[in-house]
Amino acid sequence: SYILFDCLNDNTVECIDAFSLFEYMKNRRMKAYYVLLKNTQLYEQLKQTQNLENIITIENSSFERPDDFIKAIYEPLLRAKAVITSFGDNTEKIEEFFRTNKNFKYIFIQHGPTFLKESVLEKKYLYPEKYDNILISSENEYKLFKKYKWKDKQLIKCGLPRWDLLSKNITNEKSILMMFTWRNISNLGFSNSLFKKNILKLLNNREFISYLTENNIKLYFAPHHSLKNLKDIDFNINNKNVEIIDTTKISEYIKKCSCLITDFSSVSFDFMFQDKPVICYLMDRGDSVLKKYERKDIERFDYKKYILPNVFYEENYVIKKIKDYVEHNFVLEPEIKAKYDSFFYTKENIREQLTNKIEELCRTEYVKK
Repeated sequence: SYILFDCLNDNTVECIDAFSLFEYMKNRRMKAYYVLLKNTQLYEQLKQTQNLENIITIENSSFERPDDFIKAIYEPLLRAKAVITSFGDNTEKIEEFFRTNKNFKYIFIQHGPTFLKESVLEKKYLYPEKYDNILISSENEYKLFKKYKWKDKQLIKCGLPRWDLLSKNITNEKSILMMFTWRNISNLGFSNSLFKKNILKLLNNREFISYLTENNIKLYFAPHHSLKNLKDIDFNINNKNVEIIDTTKISEYIKKCSCLITDFSSVSFDFMFQDKPVICYLMDRGDSVLKKYERKDIERFDYKKYILPNVFYEENYVIKKIKDYVEHNFVLEPEIKAKYDSFFYTKENIREQLTNKIEELCRTEYVKK
């Protein structure tokens, strides 16, 4: 059997990566189980549709009650070929249990390509001894992981399972998603940060919003789920044309929005996969409240522009580029489309390819360190 799960510590994160792979495996009549926190929207949806077959639920987060999590999966774990997760944020006790158990593979399929967040490798959030295998999406990621001493036999060359769910070149409405990645800063640091100041400045820019309104283009803003852990967060958006959206439904907006404004968020690749424009606005480069690793991730764009060419440090250039895409109906320039395409190993039947590779790995003799 196979045991899969996404984030088990935070109910503000959308469960879609491992879940989409679980659904594919189940449809292929494979013995697969999916672990889910009860206080999530996905659980409510599955309960309403009476689609709880092979769903294992836990009452409390794996951080709060790690023993409850291990107990909940104990029986299928006895027959498991692999434990597959998209979030590597469990307790040290759980990580140690999965990492050192020799009876099954411990496989990380990622919540988004690591390519724009090298700090997770540099800080050893991801390190070669943590997992038996890890999913990567391109040769660019391959080079990055090799730089940090990952072995070839650990790297599964494929793509994110959720990309199978994206309908390429189909957009339901002309709209823009604005979504930035996390910042590892305190409440006070956040309140005084260029990150907050410049996001608000763009969202309240009258000329920009007026232009979008005239062209009947909606602007959705998705605050990163990690910001909800800070107290008294208030973005003070005084503009009825901006809609703040729930990150537990982010895939809905990834599919329907025509364009993305972001920084170094891996949601970039969801838009690139669909041939939709990505505009990178690095509004807080050099901010003193940034951790050194976050600043380095931003600075690395100087040599990663060959993948994401639309990189800007000032608001006026972001607005100018948005207007350009509006005038051209959000159609990518051929040279930028070619750069986007060059990132991906594959764009077809990803879950099928990934499942076949996982099955092959589980048939291979492999001794954990």
